[in-house]
Amino acid sequence: MITEYLRFRTTPSFSSDPSLFAKLREGARAAGIVNQSYGIGVEDKEVLHWIIQFDQGFGPKDFVWDEAKYGDFTKEVMKIAQEPPQSAFMHFDDDKEPFAKEVTDAPVTELAAIELKEDLSEEEASKTLNDIRSIVRKAKNGKGACWGADNDKPKNVYLFVGWESVEDHVAFTKTDSFKEVQGMMKNIISGVKMGHVAFSDHVQQ
Repeated sequence: MITEYLRFRTTPSFSSDPSLFAKLREGARAAGIVNQSYGIGVEDKEVLHWIIQFDQGFGPKDFVWDEAKYGDFTKEVMKIAQEPPQSAFMHFDDDKEPFAKEVTDAPVTELAAIELKEDLSEEEASKTLNDIRSIVRKAKNGKGACWGADNDKPKNVYLFVGWESVEDHVAFTKTDSFKEVQGMMKNIISGVKMGHVAFSDHVQQ
């Protein structure tokens, strides 16, 4: 299964005219995207995060946007985006667990954009990230965890963790388990950016 993660800084039109983004979501749904989640950053309330699941038996190359009905996709996006969206396609297949839906169903989602060390092997990265995922899944008031690597830039990895609240995540950072996670992270990453998002699912009108 392929998951696309998009993020972009919004324009005032995003808030003043919700129909603009609703039209984009509806266009994606009409093209066969059944499951999509979206939300504004908790810390940075101008940034929109949009997760699209290609879980209906077709991939991005088979995606057909109805331009006649929904307009040119890029032009429609730029009505609500200050710059072109950053996009990452992550492949979840039989070698990895699928995207954990409970992560975006949680009241708040921790989203970490990780840059792996250049000399790190794929095997070592996968093992360490799987170990981190296992630890985080056991955290108090945690609501699942999963990770995926950008298909085009495999050194860019995204870690998604569901929490009951931001405060629960903060509480976890004061535990011995988090210290263990920190030690693992130091061995594999060259940089990381983290934030929280409260996701909602697109509901077909």
